[in-house]
Amino acid sequence: MKRTCFLYIFSAAFAACMGLAFMTGCGSNDPNAEAKKILEDRCQMCHDLPQKNMKAPEEWKPFLEGHAARAELTQEQVETLAKYLAAR
Repeated sequence: MKRTCFLYIFSAAFAACMGLAFMTGCGSNDPNAEAKKILEDRCQMCHDLPQKNMKAPEEWKPFLEGHAARAELTQEQVETLAKYLAAR
């Protein structure tokens, strides 16, 4: 009986951890996964996701820096987003 309970608890915990890893993109082969997650988590609360060529590549970083405080973006996140958006 104790072994069965342990297996159920272990299985549930393992499934929860795997689900969390999947949802956060852990182990993702997509080099843009982090930037996409930031866009979804921070930017999409107020904006539609940006269209390709919405801004010139050099315009993204100043634009993001202007929104960083409201979106609670770190400088590292600004850099990640600027590189991703400029390359699109």
